Amino acid sequence: MEDRAFLIDICGTMFRSNTTFDFIKYYYGSNWLVKFWFSLPYRIYNRLMFRFFKKEPLRHNLIKKLRGKTCEQLTLMAKDFCKNFLFAKENVQIINIINKKRAECCRLVIASATLDVIANAVAAYYNIPEYFSTTLEYDSNGVCTGHISKDLLSCKKAMLKAAGVVPPYAGVLTDNFSDCDIICESSEAYLVTYKMKKNKWAEMALINKFKSCRVVEFIEV
Repeated sequence: MEDRAFLIDICGTMFRSNTTFDFIKYYYGSNWLVKFWFSLPYRIYNRLMFRFFKKEPLRHNLIKKLRGKTCEQLTLMAKDFCKNFLFAKENVQIINIINKKRAECCRLVIASATLDVIANAVAAYYNIPEYFSTTLEYDSNGVCTGHISKDLLSCKKAMLKAAGVVPPYAGVLTDNFSDCDIICESSEAYLVTYKMKKNKWAEMALINKFKSCRVVEFIEV
């Protein structure tokens, strides 16, 4: 049994969902401000901000809606969200790969920019012992401030390395183009593709030259 990590993404990979966005929408979707943030003009603005400045005002604003909730409340909310919404959006092919890697005694590690309470619920349900995710900030009374204390968005490799999960990796399972630095240091890569962007991974593979990968498999979902 090797100790190298097999890394697993959550959003868009294990599930057809941006889990942070859907979590907020699940509980606060009827709020007029949340509706505005999900409107087409604001989403276009958000996309441009991320493309040019690597900032996501939509995500920042949505997380503010969690202000005032305790860690215990958010943990229960995440479990309910997963049970009644998220698990129905499971990508079966991806779960099959995870189970196959488990049978091969791989060290399964979730590495996702989703919120920690969601990652915790997913990891528990699928019996994945390790996870790294975006961490919510709490005050001295254990109440969420509506801010992030540690963000995995676009910096997974650095955060994993700081936690002692270092390359080379046994493999990676992801739909994120921003994970190319991880892919380049993985023995296997299972790249989830959607119809709208089915050629993008092929382009990224040519640009980044995933030479270290024994296996590069494109999984259309």
